[in-house]
Amino acid sequence: MATRAGDIMSGVNAPVTLALEWCGWDCTPYDKEREDAHDLLCPLLPEELLEQVDTTDFWYSAMECKTYSKARQKPLPPGCRVTSRPLRSKAHPMGL
Repeated sequence: MATRAGDIMSGVNAPVTLALEWCGWDCTPYDKEREDAHDLLCPLLPEELLEQVDTTDFWYSAMECKTYSKARQKPLPPGCRVTSRPLRSKAHPMGL
């Protein structure tokens, strides 16, 4: 029997899922960017996940790296155009 994992918030390319599948795991990536029904706010998704609880070894969350990047907060040299603002701070770790 294959080891099974559920990947919550996998990202469009689901890199962790692909790595686990390469190692022989049976994985299912969930992410609203992949499919609208995978939105964690969709009431049917928790029901779907609960139906799999007896056959899933674990679920994990793979957060998108750019949401945690400190590079966004690094001052740019004069004349550089700022393309984005910081997403979070020490005072607001869950987001600005």
